[in-house]
Amino acid sequence: MKNQKQSLTPETDEPSLTPKTDEPSLRHYVRARELKAAGMDWTDVLAVEIDNKRARLAAELLASDTYGSTTARVQAFAEQGGGCRATFFNYRRKLGSG
Repeated sequence: MKNQKQSLTPETDEPSLTPKTDEPSLRHYVRARELKAAGMDWTDVLAVEIDNKRARLAAELLASDTYGSTTARVQAFAEQGGGCRATFFNYRRKLGSG
């Protein structure tokens, strides 16, 4: 619950019943997968639509030709503050890249 942001309804200035989170929803991952399948740049979906630095980092590393192996991508993910190896693979799975 730490990622939840409290929003106020415009009519009453009272807290909204629907929490807003910093995490991407399933629709972001579905959209990214559709764009990738169409051969389009799918990394922008997460970067533009949400402010999730880990997801954006994982998407950028997966799309980059700079890294010759998954091991190199995982190491870069961890070094750039994305998290551990498991976090990288969770994002890779959600993004449909493996």
